[in-house]
This record gives sequence, structure tokens and C-alpha cells, in this order.
Amino acid sequence: MKPIALILAAGESSRFEPYSYLGHHKSMLTVCGTPILAHVVRQIAEAGLADIVIVINKTNADIKQHLGDGSAFGAKIRYAVQDEPLGQGNAIVAAKALLQGSESGAKSAEPRDFIVFNPSHIRASEFIKPLLDAKGAGIDAVLLGRKTKEPWRYGIFRLENERAVEIIEKPAKGSEPSDIKVVGLWYLSADFLETLEATPIEQYQFEAALNTYMKTHNVRVILTQKETYPLKFAWDLLTMTQALLCMQKGSIARDATVHKSVVIDESDGPIVIESGARVFEHSVIRGPAYIGRNATVGNHCVVRESSIEEGTKIGAHLELARSLMMERSQAHSGYIGDSVIGRDCWIGTDFHSANARFDKAHVQVTVKAERIDSGRRKLGVIMGHGVSVGIKSGTMPGVVIGSEAAIGPGAILYENVEPKGKIVTRHDTKNE
Repeated sequence: MKPIALILAAGESSRFEPYSYLGHHKSMLTVCGTPILAHVVRQIAEAGLADIVIVINKTNADIKQHLGDGSAFGAKIRYAVQDEPLGQGNAIVAAKALLQGSESGAKSAEPRDFIVFNPSHIRASEFIKPLLDAKGAGIDAVLLGRKTKEPWRYGIFRLENERAVEIIEKPAKGSEPSDIKVVGLWYLSADFLETLEATPIEQYQFEAALNTYMKTHNVRVILTQKETYPLKFAWDLLTMTQALLCMQKGSIARDATVHKSVVIDESDGPIVIESGARVFEHSVIRGPAYIGRNATVGNHCVVRESSIEEGTKIGAHLELARSLMMERSQAHSGYIGDSVIGRDCWIGTDFHSANARFDKAHVQVTVKAERIDSGRRKLGVIMGHGVSVGIKSGTMPGVVIGSEAAIGPGAILYENVEPKGKIVTRHDTKNE
């Protein structure tokens, strides 16, 4: 019997500023015309796991509204609700009643094995078969791992021969038990739930339960060299966007309008131009790139390695590089690089996002009053939803602008702006 696919999409995503306080789960943000979670569900269904359970919370009902019963994906989707944000382990317990039954849907109280997915596994199909193949007779669980050069930043496996015996969270430098990090994909036997329920509820309940389970069960780790895509911080959307752009199949809709002078260059990746989109004279689109339904690219623009979502408009003489612009936003001339622009933003002409430090070091970002190493040498602005930006403005690398903020003309931002914040720079003039 095939395992149930269990997707955890109930977390608060408190570190995902500026998109963390909006009543919608981060996995419902749209990239390449589709919510991230829908990309994941499609991958799981295509790999042959048609019985899917998604754990949501009380505020993100839009997940259920969008994905429905799963029939559009050739799957059956059921939903469990985590009443309070009590961590990953508690989310799995909230789904216990649904982790049973037969593949045919007949009612049964027989517990089923299950695979736990984070809602960012956009290439899930590549990992499912190796997990299924590895869980043979006598093996109680199979976990996915990947080598890392920075083990102190992750949960790290301690191994004895071929068995996993412990997960250590963010070990001190020099005391790491291995260089294999936990990737976030777990194939677990049904009896693991007994151990999980007996483990006290706290932040690392799931990891603590795994450590207890490992003491008496045969748990294996399989390694992958393939990239996985976390969705912990908002700038992770940039890596995910690049991956999804490369996964698409190039196409130009029949009712898209692309002027004959436009350069369409797919030498480095596919380009998709959706229905109703318009690309005006002398613009250059370099793949991989996505231009959504009813989006507009004005004259003399350059769009490269970027996703422009539905209804978004970029005016003449703008370069958009390695960025994500969400639905219905507007920008004019200037440069937006390595940036995430939220929905319904209005950006005045001659806006520039700086995206690199003079010393070429990693860009630092302030998240919840803490300076975080983004791990990126290029990172522009992270702009929330509904932001208004005046003409001739700009941002330094790694600036986060909260949703519904207003930035006056001529402002150069060196620090984050709070949601609904206002920044005004005045240049007084008078007649002599």
C-alpha cells in the first residue's frame, strides 16, 4: 500500500517578513502563474501519491478554496486543521485521524505509513521514488539528507554505520556529528505517531520524537545531491522562482501580443508568455522568464530570469533581473534586480534597487530585529503588498519594506520600513 502524502502548511511563518502577517500561508504566494503549494501538490500527484492530506490553520482557508478536493490534480485531498501554532509535531498529530484507511477510499481504522512534506518541495517527484525504494523490509523510516559546508546552521544527522541515531539542531562549530543536514522530507511508519503523541509539545517536538524513535527503530538516511528549496525567509522566493522558471515549458499564447521587434532569447532557459499579455516595441526577454496573463512589458525594457505575474505592468526603459513581481503591481523606468515585489505595488519612474555590497560580502537583512546573513551576494529589495513608491527613489541591498508603506519621491532607503510606514524626503526650493 502506498503511503499518504502529508503536507504541513499551518505555520505562522513569522520570519517570512514582509509577507508573514497577512492571514495567508506563504505557500499560497503565486510564482509562474500558480501558487507554490499547487506546484507541490502537482509534483506529488504526478509521482503516484494520490492520497494527500494537508494540515492548515484556522486563518488560511484559501488553501482549501484553491486546491479543493484534488480532482484537478488527479488526486484526493483531505484537510486537517491545527487549532494553535504549536509546531511541526503538533501539526502531524492534528492529522492523525486522516492518516489511516485504504488507498481505494474505503473506510478503515488501519493506520497508514506517510511521507511528510514541507510546502516548498516544488521538485517533490524527484525524491519520492528513492524514498519508496529505500524503505524495504525491516526499515521503519527513511529520511532525506544532503551534505552541507555549514552544518552549524541546520539540523544535522548523527549516523552509526547506515543508521540514523540522532538529529542535533544547529550544533556548535567544531562539534558537528556529520556534514549531513536534514532536508525536510520524512517517510515514516504508522507507529511513529505513538512516539510523537508521547513527546511533550514544544518547538522541537517532532525532532525530539524522531530522536526517541531512532533509539529503538531502524531509521535510514538517503543522500541527495539535488537542490531543495526552503521557504524560511522571503528572499528564498528568489531561488524558488529561478527553479520554477527552469521547470516550465516555453510557450507564447496565441492571443498574446508581442511586437515583431521584440527579442525572445531562450538560449539560457524557457520563456512563457501567457494569454492577454503584451510586449511592446524593442524590448528584450531573456529566458528563463515568465510573463503572466494580461501583463504588460513596455517599450525598450529588459526582462531576464524573472517572473511577472498576472496583471502586472512595467513601463518603458525598465530592467528587471532575477526578480519576482507579484500580481497587479506597476513599475516604470529604472532597475529592479534580485528583488521580490509584492502584489498591488505602485513604483514611480526612475526607481533603482541596489543589490550588491562594495565589499562583495553576503547581504545582511534585518528580520524581527535580528541581523540575518541572507547567504546571497546579490539581494535587492523585499517589498510587501500595496506599497507606493515615489519617483527617483531607491533602496540599498537587503531592505525590507512592509505592506502598505508609502515612500516619498527622492528617498533612498538604508533601513527597513514598517508596514504602513511613511518615508518623506523634502528638497525645498524657492524663487530668488
